Amino acid sequence: MCLLFQIEARFNRREATLRQDQNKPLVVTISDPHNVPEVFVTSVVNATLISDSSIAVTLGMRRMIQENSDAEPQETLYVVSRPVLTLRAAEELVRALSGMLARAQPQVRRQDVGSGTATPQ
Repeated sequence: MCLLFQIEARFNRREATLRQDQNKPLVVTISDPHNVPEVFVTSVVNATLISDSSIAVTLGMRRMIQENSDAEPQETLYVVSRPVLTLRAAEELVRALSGMLARAQPQVRRQDVGSGTATPQ
């Protein structure tokens, strides 16, 4: 089932139109409060299927930690979030990320060519 999202920002609320086909629009209001924290993630630590009905994803951020001024910095991976997604939400996330990655990867390759760090494909 392919769902198309049309989102219009309206102050602190958004309305999304979810369409299974062009004849049956379903309007869902999305509340997007500004106090929900954004999380910066550098690593997917783990993903686990729970009871064949949802997926738990553990996300982390790598940091260089130096215990004291004499010690060498050590890379440490801190867990920063553990979202649990329904299978449908996981499928929607995969589609959204796949589309964004497909658009971003050619740009990254062009930037790498300019800097001389590109790898042949």
